[in-house]
Amino acid sequence: MRTKEEGFSLLELALIVLVLGLLTTLSWRFIAARLEQRESVAARSLLERADWALTGFVLSNHRLPCPAADEGGDENCGGTEEVGKLPWKTLGMADARAGMIRYGVLRRTGAVADPEADAGDPAPALSRNADLTLSFDRFYPLVGWAGTFTPSAPDLPKLTTDTVLASRVFTPVIASNVMLGNSNGLDLCQALRVAEDPAPTDVTGHVHVTAGGAPRQVAYALALPGARDASGDNALFDGPAGLAFDPPRGGQTDRNDDRVRAVSPGVLWNRLGCGEAIAAIGHAQPNAATAAAMLYVSLYDYEQVLEQALALADANVTVAVSGVLGAVGSIMDAVSAGLHAAGDSAKIAVLAGTSIAAAVLMSVTAAGITPIAIMTLVSAVEVRDMTDQRYQFLQNLRASAEPFAEGVAAGVLVADQKGLYLGQ
Repeated sequence: MRTKEEGFSLLELALIVLVLGLLTTLSWRFIAARLEQRESVAARSLLERADWALTGFVLSNHRLPCPAADEGGDENCGGTEEVGKLPWKTLGMADARAGMIRYGVLRRTGAVADPEADAGDPAPALSRNADLTLSFDRFYPLVGWAGTFTPSAPDLPKLTTDTVLASRVFTPVIASNVMLGNSNGLDLCQALRVAEDPAPTDVTGHVHVTAGGAPRQVAYALALPGARDASGDNALFDGPAGLAFDPPRGGQTDRNDDRVRAVSPGVLWNRLGCGEAIAAIGHAQPNAATAAAMLYVSLYDYEQVLEQALALADANVTVAVSGVLGAVGSIMDAVSAGLHAAGDSAKIAVLAGTSIAAAVLMSVTAAGITPIAIMTLVSAVEVRDMTDQRYQFLQNLRASAEPFAEGVAAGVLVADQKGLYLGQ
């Protein structure tokens, strides 16, 4: 008797193979997605760490590093290249994978005449250099000073009074942009201010990103290639070459899986706190020095006015003394005339009486004028004393205004030396 053998039919076997194939495909896709997600997170983390390493380098060195010539990680400032590899060793990064990052930095060296520069201004023209890899003094605050402001010794001229008008010193307050000789974060802020307003032809001629077909100025850009050659050109980098970078975007495409970070001059300006520093150090402090210098010169001018007022008060006292003496003399003359008329017996009685009456009238008139003359003298003396008090007070005030103004000017130098670290 033949026994019946049980097993999988071809249909059942096909269904099992199909299910296993689907499970394998789904598992592979899940694993691939997880790997791609991990790769994306690692790429974003690497770019973020590189970005903050650049910020730390700027705060320590007041400039951005030059691009590296290769993946070795050392900056190369020997040439004028704006695009290369990230100098990860110079930045102090420990991850050698950062050497794969394409790095571009703005190095615009062409000097442009500042439109606000005055040809007659003795101060140097404001720097328009926007090479962010250089650190030098390019921020010149506007300082108003009596005479020439000398950073090594910001002293006011000694304005002394002189009785001879031609010998007096008249010094106006002159405002000029002053080169203070310090190089720090303020000067990088000035470069970022210049970089934020480029000429149209300067954008494509330097490192930039292209967004929507329009080039946009950047301070620096970072591009990390993806794991595959998405563009099919046998290179991991899928973005543009030369001075152009793709704009940052949230995810990759089928033709480009690069990761990009770009920082504009305005963003770096805000990141460094340039606005607050420039407002306090570049404007408020020099404005205070200008106001102090103007106060010093104004007090000198007012002192000259009070000096003239004091001389006029002295003259009024002299005139008032003369008036008193004149009134007393008139009384004495009238008394003398009356005595003379009364003692002249040879005169006719009528004429003698007339002379005596006239003498008495003169005496009464002179006696009435005398108190007025005395009151005028007292008033003139009071005005003279009050003017002298103000004059003495103003002299002391001007003497104290001089070191005050010079101290505020010295504060301009101290603030410029500290730069972005003024509040620390």
